[in-house]
Amino acid sequence: MGDSKECLLFYYRNINFPNATAETEILCQIFRSINPFLNWSLGSSLILFLSLIIIVTTFGQIKENYKWFVLHYAVTSWLIRVIHLSYLIYIVPSDRPPFFKFLLSLYPYFNHIAITSLLPLTINRFMRLYFAKKYEKMFKLKNIFIFLIIYDMIILAIVYVMIMLKQNILMEYVIMMPLSVISIILSLLIFGKIHGMKKMASESSASENRSLKDLQKAAIICVVQPLGFLIYNTLIFIGEGINIQISSADSPLNVPDSWIKLYLIISTFYPFTYLIAMLADTCLMLFSLRTYRNGMTFIWYKMILRTEPPPSSTAHELFVKTIHPTTTRTPNTFQQSSFLTTSVK
Repeated sequence: MGDSKECLLFYYRNINFPNATAETEILCQIFRSINPFLNWSLGSSLILFLSLIIIVTTFGQIKENYKWFVLHYAVTSWLIRVIHLSYLIYIVPSDRPPFFKFLLSLYPYFNHIAITSLLPLTINRFMRLYFAKKYEKMFKLKNIFIFLIIYDMIILAIVYVMIMLKQNILMEYVIMMPLSVISIILSLLIFGKIHGMKKMASESSASENRSLKDLQKAAIICVVQPLGFLIYNTLIFIGEGINIQISSADSPLNVPDSWIKLYLIISTFYPFTYLIAMLADTCLMLFSLRTYRNGMTFIWYKMILRTEPPPSSTAHELFVKTIHPTTTRTPNTFQQSSFLTTSVK
């Protein structure tokens, strides 16, 4: 035993597993060393990309009302990532300033708001495609803010009940996972609507086909993160099952090395599945959607370089309309770059 199983002894609270091999101990040491690196690299990358989304959404001349749902997602996710990285800095409880202790107490609440924050956006896009006639009336700016506030209050109430009942894992599966399933189902229905629109679109119309491609990219964004959350919770379920098997064993002698190794792998990497899904979502939003690419170009030229964008770019059109506000904007200026904004007629 001794130092040869130092990592496993630390990991399993000084319980010695005689069947654990030297290979498992090495695996434990590797995972223990890369865990902080993955936390910092993924967390800081997310903060960077989420900050870009917040800036582009706020200053990128995006006119469609879906931007408020994107901003809701980006701000809540950004706040959680900052708190999480701060936790890694103040890992020793006695070193934590009082304000950070308060923020840490709010972490479970804001974390679940961030996790489920793409569902309102998915609902918004679903309603835009399937109930176009009622959409403008339903999603006025005041109604959007009321909807988001009520939605967040419901999530906060659910998390409060989870904490009070001390059944976090059970409640996670009973309540939070169905929200992800709903988001995925709505996204699939969006895909179905787009597929029908593609059949109706003229093959000779390049603008219609470009719009539909953007719609598909946007729908992918609505499904990636909920899918990552489902994988995340599935791995938790499997990991907890293995942990129960290990804990309920009559003796450490009866715990096979394969159980220890599998639990090490799952418990190390399951937190990163959701972070990777978030990172994929933010990258897709920033770099695959024309609305956000144009917004970044507009900000780069107008606010940073203080110059006019190239005449061939859409950002140039935005620049001209900003400099000359009396110019009348045509109804289709933002239509084709919208985030699931309109159906093709």
